[in-house]
Amino acid sequence: MINAQKITAAAGQEYTVYTADQQLFKVAVHIKWENPLDFSDFIARMGGMHFLTNIIGCIGGLATDSGCADVLGAAFRGVPKMLSGKKYPQNFRALVMLTEELLRPVLTPDPAPPPNDDITSMEELQRCLDSLSTQSRTAKFWIDVIIRPTLLCMKFVRAEREGK
Repeated sequence: MINAQKITAAAGQEYTVYTADQQLFKVAVHIKWENPLDFSDFIARMGGMHFLTNIIGCIGGLATDSGCADVLGAAFRGVPKMLSGKKYPQNFRALVMLTEELLRPVLTPDPAPPPNDDITSMEELQRCLDSLSTQSRTAKFWIDVIIRPTLLCMKFVRAEREGK
């Protein structure tokens, strides 16, 4: 951590942002708590994979007994482990594919019922999802529990990869 601070100072940056896996994150936070004056400009950050693993576990917990496991089980093996947050790459891929299929009727330019005309931005998609979620409890459940969290995860992964 001290070496990271030296590198940060040499680069002319004010704060040291330290990204680590769950174990090292815990150690870094503990060291920072024990030495608050030495590490006041030190920001410990858990790696994106662990963050997403926890979110995927939450999605799986919320989707219990919803039929999500049955849908995913048709294409993937090990769905119970997937929905518990394990097997991160397969989880994320499965949720993205499920979200794409759930959004297919919304995004197709074929004769679709309003408000689905020509969605070109995330804001328009959010408005469309808001409108659809008022039509039935089932639609609201799938939108709030699967689609929106998966879209949020996709934004997070993009930000992680692009450094934004």
